[in-house]
Amino acid sequence: MKVKERLLTIDLCFRSSSKHMPHSRRCLPRVRWLLAGLILIGPLLSGCDSPKVGEEVAGSPPPATEPAPEAVVESPVVMPDPPSVPDLTEREEGAREELPEMAAPVTDEFPAYPWPPEAPSSLVSLSELFDFHVDGSASLFDVAEALRTALQASGYLERRYFAAPGGFVMVTRLEQTDEQGTPLPDGKRYLLSDDVVDFSFTAYIRNLFFAPEGYYRFIAFVVTNRTYTTGDSALAEDAALARLSGGSVALPSVFRDLPFSEHHRVDALIYEFRLVAQNAAVEPVTPGRLPPETHLERSGLASALSSVVDTR
Repeated sequence: MKVKERLLTIDLCFRSSSKHMPHSRRCLPRVRWLLAGLILIGPLLSGCDSPKVGEEVAGSPPPATEPAPEAVVESPVVMPDPPSVPDLTEREEGAREELPEMAAPVTDEFPAYPWPPEAPSSLVSLSELFDFHVDGSASLFDVAEALRTALQASGYLERRYFAAPGGFVMVTRLEQTDEQGTPLPDGKRYLLSDDVVDFSFTAYIRNLFFAPEGYYRFIAFVVTNRTYTTGDSALAEDAALARLSGGSVALPSVFRDLPFSEHHRVDALIYEFRLVAQNAAVEPVTPGRLPPETHLERSGLASALSSVVDTR
């Protein structure tokens, strides 16, 4: 009905206009059919609206979608383990077991002295009493020769040398002294029984051809430019006697090229022992019965050194 009403309305409009425009009558039928066609197909065209944005057209392939970006998985940051801190006690024990740098290579012919040295009965710094520098031109070998000369003049005919941190150690033979620190006469000072071959320190003393009761002395001269401490334990019974057979009979020539500097020191470590009865054990005397200066004087070393090097 709506279509017919529209056509009638258009027809009446054209008829009224043709009265005023006679030439338009000839094209009126054509216009009427054209308008009728438009009116008829108008609803059809309005139903064919273009798809809205976002709507898919039937039969058309789905729009290509970009793949979602892969999630970036961050690898966990691995923190390195903190370095382990060794126990302080372990470090101290390891430091005592490992010897510091030696002034000369340690070999079978030039062994290392036990370090740190055992606790002595007394200790005296000879470099504070005597001048071993010889106008600043002395070597470590020169210091060893000064000590050897003084020892030989004092009756210490046997000596042995050991390597030590920053220098060397020279030791004397175990000797017997009287109560005042004076060596016994030569016939009894170093006397050892002829039938003693494999012996200990105590056995050695007990086999002397004189009264077993008495005092004994062992001296170690330490020449070094290192600060050191002595050990907590005393010198063992057999160690003093074994030192003389375990060291080198001469100081290596490399010490001729090592200067005796202001940082070097010469210490005398004096070890006293006592045997109170024939069947008793040998006892180290710590602290010593006599001052170290008394040992130097009674042994003759003080006067002998004074004739070799200058006193301070």
